[in-house]
Amino acid sequence: MSISDDFQKRIISITLNPAIDRTVKLASLAYGEVNRAAASHEDMGGKGINVARMLNLCGCEVMAGGLLGNDDLAVTEALMSREKFTANWLTVPGKTRTNTKLVTTDDHKTTDINEPGFDLSPISAQLLDKLSCKVREWAAEYDMIVFAGSLPPGLPTDTYGRLIKICKETAPRCFIAVDAEGVPLKYALEAGADMIKPNLAELASLTGCSLDIYDDNDKVIDDCKDFMQKYRLETILLSNGQAGSILFTRSLDDNDDIVILSSAALEVKPLSTTGAGDSLLAGYLAGRCSGLDHKHSLAMATACASLAVSRQSWQQLDSASIGQYTHNAYEMIR
Repeated sequence: MSISDDFQKRIISITLNPAIDRTVKLASLAYGEVNRAAASHEDMGGKGINVARMLNLCGCEVMAGGLLGNDDLAVTEALMSREKFTANWLTVPGKTRTNTKLVTTDDHKTTDINEPGFDLSPISAQLLDKLSCKVREWAAEYDMIVFAGSLPPGLPTDTYGRLIKICKETAPRCFIAVDAEGVPLKYALEAGADMIKPNLAELASLTGCSLDIYDDNDKVIDDCKDFMQKYRLETILLSNGQAGSILFTRSLDDNDDIVILSSAALEVKPLSTTGAGDSLLAGYLAGRCSGLDHKHSLAMATACASLAVSRQSWQQLDSASIGQYTHNAYEMIR
């Protein structure tokens, strides 16, 4: 399933703390011992890049943007040259971080070891000025903007909030989706983000509740509805791993009611969890870009997340499967 040109909207997906994702496959992982890898490979990573990759696979017109380190620019540019979408980067001193993913085939689990990223403390003020100018340009040009992932050390925790305010001032109708956590996400909400995509742990962090309390699905629904009203959010896409996802969004009618739809996860053989949540967000945005209704957009989100889980690497993703997966997911949405 791909996007019709009649509905095509332009999206930019911004990653301020990208990574070189090094995936290492092992039969099993023995702590404190020598482990021998069966295979390894490297991809350009970071949540915003993963979102752009899946949006591109869905047929969307998407560009990736954000920051890259100067010290290993040749490496990251070589990795980005494999991608089929365009990119526009600001370069900063230091190296782009490397995130290591240990994929064990005996239990199909992924263990992530994420580095903090380049330290931008010495240039934080100047960099924010440059980012603000760049984001102002992007907001004038793109219909949707995604801010995804963590902030690198040295950037203030309200960075997403500052940039979102600039977007809203420049292009009030620009749709802004945020996939972040903790204090940066709170600032994004206060600045007027239109959509967030938390998981249950991130929701608990936002509300100050213990994670255990969200074993009660009614509590999940009540808190998400409260957040919709408090921050005038248009959409919350709540991901819950193998349990599926719940969509909270405004009615397409003029009554502004909140529509709640839930989707079970498709039954696929899990080979990797890398980018599953990013793919969920990308699939939903792809549906929105194509003019699909809420139910079809959630089905496309579920399809993209399931496709990501069922493949060992991004190179194995195929657009042909998205249509069938979307059809299967649509039948399961309630």
